[in-house]
Amino acid sequence: MWNDWPFCVRAQWRITSFSVRNRYPAGLLGVRLEERDGECRIRTVLSGGAAAKAGLKKSAVIIDIDGHPVRKIADTRLALWDKGPGEMVGVSIRGSPAAKTEHFEVILASTQTK
Repeated sequence: MWNDWPFCVRAQWRITSFSVRNRYPAGLLGVRLEERDGECRIRTVLSGGAAAKAGLKKSAVIIDIDGHPVRKIADTRLALWDKGPGEMVGVSIRGSPAAKTEHFEVILASTQTK
């Protein structure tokens, strides 16, 4: 068991350093989020951002991103972790509790718009 330990550490270090080195620049969705009532909601859609271009609206609840369930802001970060600018992601949202789920294709941006 202990004979495998140094290899695991070296392998993990190589994967981590490779991931960090290739992580930037990250693709951006172009929204500001908030957690409310156990859901992740769009607080603001930044004008000219990727979400605005795709048609996402303020106050919508994000259900999932590329099949990754979203309940917290951290879930969006995990879903977008390996995505870069120009990549397309699927975003499912619900506008109100009674509304049906809508699916949008969003092309991630390279810089955050204000």
